[in-house]
Amino acid sequence: IRVRMSSGPAPVTVPNVLGLTCAEATAKFQLVGLHATCPTSRAVTNANIPVGDVVATYFGTQTNPTSVPAQSTLEFSLSTGPTSTTSTTSTTTTTVAPANAPRAVPNVVGLSRSATRAAMHAAALYYIITPSSLNNTWTKVVSTSPAAGTVVPWHSTVTVTVK
Repeated sequence: IRVRMSSGPAPVTVPNVLGLTCAEATAKFQLVGLHATCPTSRAVTNANIPVGDVVATYFGTQTNPTSVPAQSTLEFSLSTGPTSTTSTTSTTTTTVAPANAPRAVPNVVGLSRSATRAAMHAAALYYIITPSSLNNTWTKVVSTSPAAGTVVPWHSTVTVTVK
């Protein structure tokens, strides 16, 4: 009798998701059978990576691992942009708000898919599409909830109705 011990499923190569949004990076991970979260506790200031984009990937204590066990859940660290700064001249003081300050929902009604993504990305907000069956075929935004101009917390999710 021969006994063979399995070492489990083969490791999965971790895709490079640096610079992607949480939603984009999570979708890329799902394609290779991995799971991900974007906890705010992992957010870091970074002047070189846009607000809301992935700065690093964590698996336990490993930073940016190259491979992990199949079906593993990793955490993404998202950029909060540069740190809050204050500059003073002889007549004026300018304060830049922290990157994770509340922000207004952009007006994306009538915009295309790519323009909507760019506007939501620039505002550091996530969005979901309704009806969901139109995710890849919609042509313009009909409405948003909450409405454009509503001030919401950083990284809030906006429901975008499309046709």
